[in-house]
Amino acid sequence: MQKKGTVYILFNELESRYRFKAAKFVLDAGFVPTYPSMVGDFFDSVSRVKRVDKDDLIRKCDELWVFGRLTATMQGQVSLAKRMGKPVKVFQVYGGQFIEELARARSKAD
Repeated sequence: MQKKGTVYILFNELESRYRFKAAKFVLDAGFVPTYPSMVGDFFDSVSRVKRVDKDDLIRKCDELWVFGRLTATMQGQVSLAKRMGKPVKVFQVYGGQFIEELARARSKAD
């Protein structure tokens, strides 16, 4: 199996309940998922680091995938990924299912 890299998962607060499902979706696509609360939860559990630099995670990932409605807060992270030349995909959430919207990903992320 060819290594595809890592994906930074970005979701709004309303869609955060799907974070584990989104991580599995990324894994099933052959990528390794990461998102700040995943890393933060891990480090909190071993009493190391409480704060994770989201921009640093984006720099280290190969792609950024948005799940749900893109908010103003999320736009900065999407813009950073685009400036770095990273692919950005946007998935709408319908009943817990993820549907990619290519046209929206291109227009909103630029």
